[in-house]
Amino acid sequence: MLGPVVLVMGLLVVFTVSGWVVPPYLFLLALALPLIGIALVAGRQGRVIWTTYILGFVAFAYLRAVADGTPIPVAYDYVIVADRWLGGGVVPSVALQARFYELGSPSVWDYYTLLTHFTYFFVPHLFAFALWTHERALFRRYVIAALVTYYAGLVACVLLPTAPPWLAGQTGALPHVYRVAEDVYAGASVEAYDYAYAVAGTNAVAAMPSLHQAIATLMALATMRIHPVAALLGWAYAATMGLALVYTGEHYVVDLLAGVALAWGVWRVVNRLIDQRRGSAHKTTTGFKPYGLTSAP
Repeated sequence: MLGPVVLVMGLLVVFTVSGWVVPPYLFLLALALPLIGIALVAGRQGRVIWTTYILGFVAFAYLRAVADGTPIPVAYDYVIVADRWLGGGVVPSVALQARFYELGSPSVWDYYTLLTHFTYFFVPHLFAFALWTHERALFRRYVIAALVTYYAGLVACVLLPTAPPWLAGQTGALPHVYRVAEDVYAGASVEAYDYAYAVAGTNAVAAMPSLHQAIATLMALATMRIHPVAALLGWAYAATMGLALVYTGEHYVVDLLAGVALAWGVWRVVNRLIDQRRGSAHKTTTGFKPYGLTSAP
């Protein structure tokens, strides 16, 4: 059991330090942990997929942290207009916070939504590990789809940097939108919050699409191939993530819809390509000749 433990812990450590706020030797050590775990517990194919996933994700985390350094102006208005239309004239983040949030007095609901938001930083990796352990064929599909989703979202936020509700609230584009995470965590420890923010390598203008929602949706789609109960839990988690993101001021509803659409599209394309490749391989091994090709007389 040592190998799986090292693998999972290594994944979490790699993400934790991916903000590049630690000395390089510590980063390399953390990166080595999951690779050692892979060598201990995975076969040749597993090593290839896991190594691709880990290195791909670490590169994404770094690139996302620096992706807001482009000269492209940050967009505010189009998401506000879209959310007002979806909310019947009211931006949902504004309405939810006006009803349930009290600055300086965090409630159980506040902590619950923040905990849900925080799970994005480790649940997708644990989910990948669970698939690798119990659903090996599905693991490969999920890993490929997850990496494509991460990088598609990265390209989108580079080309269209978009401010989230909390930033719009700070600049006056929206009224009374708080960043619940900042208010609650910084209220407990400003130093701890500042360090966690730096380590996470966040991009304040990467609201569109919501990768939190996209990855949660991707996990839900994968669970639909496992069992109805797993699918129910997967979609419940995705729905809870969406509600938490809107309430805490991290995303607009339209960001969530874009994330869902991204995950659904990537999942369909990845599965279709894998199925076509397997179908072609099966036909080749069974002596199938493509249409239009005949044997010489």
